[in-house]
Amino acid sequence: MPPRPTHPLSSVDNALTLLLLFREQDVIRISDASRALGVSPSTASRLMAMLHYRGFATQDPQTRAYRPGPALVDIGLAAVSRIDARRIVRPFLEALAREVDETAHFVVLDGAEAVFLDGIESTRSVKTTLRIGHRRPAHAISGGKALLATLPEPELRRRYPSGRLARMTPQTIGTRAELERELAAVRAAGYATNIRESDPEVAGLAVAIPHPGGPAAGALTVSLPTSRFDEDSLLMLLEPLRAAAADAARALASAPLDASAEA
Repeated sequence: MPPRPTHPLSSVDNALTLLLLFREQDVIRISDASRALGVSPSTASRLMAMLHYRGFATQDPQTRAYRPGPALVDIGLAAVSRIDARRIVRPFLEALAREVDETAHFVVLDGAEAVFLDGIESTRSVKTTLRIGHRRPAHAISGGKALLATLPEPELRRRYPSGRLARMTPQTIGTRAELERELAAVRAAGYATNIRESDPEVAGLAVAIPHPGGPAAGALTVSLPTSRFDEDSLLMLLEPLRAAAADAARALASAPLDASAEA
């Protein structure tokens, strides 16, 4: 983090803090905003209203809660559109989503978090939703675990200095020792799963995309409702997922990750 400004503007800081809160939760209520900022509900309401006015948040007319707005999404998409890895992986992500007709994502690591960099939503009526721009604890989702499994042990422990890990559901891995055992199984199998570990109604499958120039470039994931997930569906999804990750890896091997993306 850079040093705190000598003369900070508290209203600006509060507004930006609320925007960052969208990284952790999909919906922000006035009570959430008030608690996060340590201000009165009326002050929190005025801040959220200004974000709404500028398009950084939308308000549900029924619940009065706020969700990320189009301006926030547009800024995020404009940023990720300049990332070469995203541009290169996109065709393989699209092909994977078409073949399996389940929601597919391209996920990268940021510290101990997994970031959903890009995604294609399933056309099915019952499906998992897109998470583009969202962050989740890496140990709680399949894409995060697939990428953590590629790290050497010292680097894994640097990212997870504590033996206790945050849980998102009762099924989430709760200790570093459990995580290390899980990652050993991921390395042996060549893929990672997430069965109700990030959401009680979501199952996921992921394969890391290797890159010869350094660590894994990211991971491709497929997610679906748990009501549609069983051993047969896992086997049906795994081969297309592995093929897409291999194709993406070959494409990335011939293009440096830091090249400027085409407009």
